[in-house]
Amino acid sequence: MDKFFRPPGREGVISVDHQASSHSRKDTKENLCSRCERLPLYAENFIIGTPPVVVDSVAAHVGRYQSREANSGFIPRSGGCQENFATLQDLRQNQGRCAFCRLVCGAIERYSGGNTGPEKVNAKTICSLRWELHGQIVHSSEPVNRTRRICLTWTEQTGHAQEVFLLFVARKDAITRHNLDVRPLGRDPADQEGKLALVKRWFDICVRNHEDCRITHGTKKGFMELIEGTYFGVIDVVDMRLKSLPLDRSLRPERFVALSYVWGPRESDDDMSYVTTQSNVIDRMRHNGLRKIIHNLPKTLRDAMSLVFHLGYRYLWIDSLCIVQDFESSWRLNSQAMHLVYGNADFTICAADGKNSSAGLRAASTILPGRSRESTSNRVLNTEPLSEDVSDTVRLIATRSLEATINDSEWNQRAWTFQERVLSRRCLIFADGNVHFQCRRVTFSQDIYADGGESSSLERGSSPLRTLRELRERPLSFYLTYVRMYTGRRLTKPQDILAAFAGISWLLGRYMDAPLLFGLPTSHFDLAILWNPVTKIRRMAPRHPAYTGWAFQQDNAGSFPSYAERRSFESLGLPTWSWSGWMDGRIEYDPAMLEGCLLNVHEWLINHTWIEWYIRDEKGHLSALWGMILQGVERDTEIPIAAKQDTRWMGYPGRGSESQKCPDTSPIRMPEERQGHQSHKISPLSEGPLPDQYKRMSNSVYISTYSPQGVCGGETCTMNNTERSSHKLPDRKIGRNGNDCDDEDDYGRHNLKDKIYGEDSRVQEEFRAILPGSPFGVIRNTAPQSVADGQGQRSGTKATQGCMPILQFKTWRTELHVTIRDIAKSNASTGLHQCDILDKAGDWCGAIKLDDDLIRPRQLHIFQFIAISDAKGFTEEECPVWTYYIPKERKESEWDVYFVLLLERNLERGVWERAGLGKVFKAAFLLEQSWDEIKLG
Repeated sequence: MDKFFRPPGREGVISVDHQASSHSRKDTKENLCSRCERLPLYAENFIIGTPPVVVDSVAAHVGRYQSREANSGFIPRSGGCQENFATLQDLRQNQGRCAFCRLVCGAIERYSGGNTGPEKVNAKTICSLRWELHGQIVHSSEPVNRTRRICLTWTEQTGHAQEVFLLFVARKDAITRHNLDVRPLGRDPADQEGKLALVKRWFDICVRNHEDCRITHGTKKGFMELIEGTYFGVIDVVDMRLKSLPLDRSLRPERFVALSYVWGPRESDDDMSYVTTQSNVIDRMRHNGLRKIIHNLPKTLRDAMSLVFHLGYRYLWIDSLCIVQDFESSWRLNSQAMHLVYGNADFTICAADGKNSSAGLRAASTILPGRSRESTSNRVLNTEPLSEDVSDTVRLIATRSLEATINDSEWNQRAWTFQERVLSRRCLIFADGNVHFQCRRVTFSQDIYADGGESSSLERGSSPLRTLRELRERPLSFYLTYVRMYTGRRLTKPQDILAAFAGISWLLGRYMDAPLLFGLPTSHFDLAILWNPVTKIRRMAPRHPAYTGWAFQQDNAGSFPSYAERRSFESLGLPTWSWSGWMDGRIEYDPAMLEGCLLNVHEWLINHTWIEWYIRDEKGHLSALWGMILQGVERDTEIPIAAKQDTRWMGYPGRGSESQKCPDTSPIRMPEERQGHQSHKISPLSEGPLPDQYKRMSNSVYISTYSPQGVCGGETCTMNNTERSSHKLPDRKIGRNGNDCDDEDDYGRHNLKDKIYGEDSRVQEEFRAILPGSPFGVIRNTAPQSVADGQGQRSGTKATQGCMPILQFKTWRTELHVTIRDIAKSNASTGLHQCDILDKAGDWCGAIKLDDDLIRPRQLHIFQFIAISDAKGFTEEECPVWTYYIPKERKESEWDVYFVLLLERNLERGVWERAGLGKVFKAAFLLEQSWDEIKLG
């Protein structure tokens, strides 16, 4: 038995009121088995009182700072862990006579049993216990009364670790006697009264004390334009009809609530008859128009309407009712305004109970007045509180953190609900039969007395609702986290992956001051492209939709075709170079792999990247990504900017930056072309001269040397040293202030062209590789890309929406062998293999993780690799054995490695596609390399 779980001696007990508490141990053994009676399950071990002050005569002595014996009765109370406390079989055998075994067994069976699916534990499952402090976040120097809790852990057969907390239940008499209203203690399950008042109190605490939660998303002007538009409406829960959101007497928009829920699959056409369409919207705008169909609405929607009314609100936004679902414009305009809808709602109801919209808000039966408790649903679905009296004076309740509860819900597995929660200022979350409140500052639960104004420490910082202050300081850090949390979620229509992330893109773009391009922030593009799958992922194949007639077409899940699926570029698909072009798996930015980059992202971008990225616009013209970054995004003038931003997380030097002393925004001077090229040739299809900001390159050489495999045609032709040295380098740039800018590129990177590659760099602005759909030359836009939307506002999103998913750039390319390192040690659950990269001589030179379907049938094949940026080195997993491929010790090697992409050729589209991200020694590229033009789709 761990020393922290031994019952303390009589002298070691400190009672709640600092007096001996003989009755605290009375009858303890009568409720517990021999194993559990050795646990110190006393009230004084759960409640931390103010320790008695001991005046020691030694304190006045000159040696008062020397070590001395502890006061009588002092013992360690937390920090230890009792591994292997009991098996599930032991708990089941003892639960009839031991209250603690019954509580622990009930917790394991509820959260890992087979009530809602396959059983994830068996009789041999082992649980462990540890004491933890259960404190509150405080912002003052005053001492805070805290409590302790027992953390129960076990591992499921799938390898997933579960965690449940056993809290001391504060009974009403104890709360009054010991002033426990500010302590995070378990709420008595018998206390079922006043839940509506409790919820209102949570809101009152937030509204009164949390300045961050008063900040809305978007500009006031933008929100006013939304509610004054003809496509945005709300539900009036008093008159029971649809209407536009009215203004109050001060001409400010009335308060409203939004609902986030799961539609779920439909069983028949009648199941979706409740949605608003062009044929029924007029009827629903009449007084009591919705009351006529109230019984046809899913239970979740009915419960939400009732809850909003009893909380004192009148207006509610629900997508299925407030959006005309068979009218494309209504769907598109509303979906583009999710940051305004959820970011301006007073709060969002998150319906995380059940699998679909028929589950309802289960805790509503204990909140809403006049409603009988739904005994059947709560008992069958195991939502009654788990609690036991382990002695006459100690009652424990088993509860999980809100994030753990949400993670197991169907609601949290859906992609659309992620941004709905992140964009909200406050959330009232119904999950697992309980109700929780979460805002940008705190988390409250009906099971815990922690509503004195501060959050319960059950939440360990994993909530996506963070303070705007943190987001303003480190937006890139939040981006990396959001991608991991968002990818792998389910979408009825996979092509909606960016539409369901649009609100997050807007939020991040605002604080990065640069738009996101197919989900990647342009302000940190060289880092954003370094993502890797955690599990096996599948390419999102291009589609060729042919919508005819009515736009209102539902699938078997009851969803409607999204605007993204009707776009003219859908036949091109989403890009392989972005995580948005893949599906069925989770994506992450691996901190270990990116070691060295994340220590100081800003410095890495400036000194260890070199590619000048171009994107094809809707006309097939090449536009520099730098143009999007230079223009930035629309700022909200009423939103305060962080007083001190962490410069290590900043992107490329932006407008007005000290390191961007002389950005060149004038038309780029074209270098002389090789014999046979006419840089100013105008296509016969052109109706006149191109504007000054456009330059056309001839396609003659590309066509004359083109091969479908992409090994020639000016796109990936290997050039010898004579060809390189004879080619003229770009002209020197002159900045706006007249200074020589040859030591910086448009991104503010310092002379990398010569620093990394010497005078042979051939980094220049001419492109010749054409697209099959735009075969009559290459036109490059040399002016910064406009990001003005239709209303003359800079949004950034509009600029990226008009882009083809094709990057065009120049970098080093080589050919290398790839083989699976050890098939026997491969993780079958992920579907990925750790692979070794070998040079043409057969020597190890790099590492990469690849999909089993890609590499298993092509062991030791030669693949195409391109270098995309510098890596600080290899991890131990990537390079377990140091072979001295370069004449250095491992600890001496820094920045001798490239991040590389393994490419595969798409012959039909005439572009390269990403197949994997890895690392390769730079020296391996020197053996056989070429400086090539790459079209990456």
